[in-house]
Amino acid sequence: INKQYLYNNIIWAQNLRLFFMTLANIQSEFLVLSDDPSISSAQASIWINAYYRLLMHEYAWPFLVATGTYTTTSGTAEKTFSAFSTAISNFGKPLRVWNGTTEIAPMHYEERNIPGNKGYYITPDNLSIGIIPAPTNSTDTITVDYLKIVDDLSAGADTPVFMKDFHYIMVWGPLISYQLVNRENTDEFKVMYERILNDMIAFYKVPSPTVIPTMMR
Repeated sequence: INKQYLYNNIIWAQNLRLFFMTLANIQSEFLVLSDDPSISSAQASIWINAYYRLLMHEYAWPFLVATGTYTTTSGTAEKTFSAFSTAISNFGKPLRVWNGTTEIAPMHYEERNIPGNKGYYITPDNLSIGIIPAPTNSTDTITVDYLKIVDDLSAGADTPVFMKDFHYIMVWGPLISYQLVNRENTDEFKVMYERILNDMIAFYKVPSPTVIPTMMR
């Protein structure tokens, strides 16, 4: 790796956070810093988007939190997200589910037929929610707080959904993944990566990955 280029990028990334980074920018930085001439831009995009999905799925980023609602149908346990009052097409994972102001506990899909169980589940295809026991009227309002799935960066002008100050994490993160797979030393990138990640977590005030954000109805 060109050490001077790496140093210059560290200074730019940490102290001159002035510009949005597009996919084309991220690809360019990744290709130079990977120091592997065999990697194409298309291959770089695979590493970049794999990391992007991982980063966005790991934390409850506030810019990905959304809410959907639907009205129950008596005797019907499941509802597809596409049939919500406003159709949901980008459901990632649930945060909390409510019937009116009463929170419903989560359960595993496999537990739905166990006698006496109560709660909600997400179907294995991630396209529907089920309430057990099935609602007995057609007037209840079910509210689902959830995390959206981000779209991959595909066009050269596409940018990450978060603030430009943190865009350079989209270079360090994929580089670390790439080097780990190729059994290379990642120390050169980890310090800078962790610094941006910690700044990003602090700025957005996100809880740890194992904590569900507190929400009230």
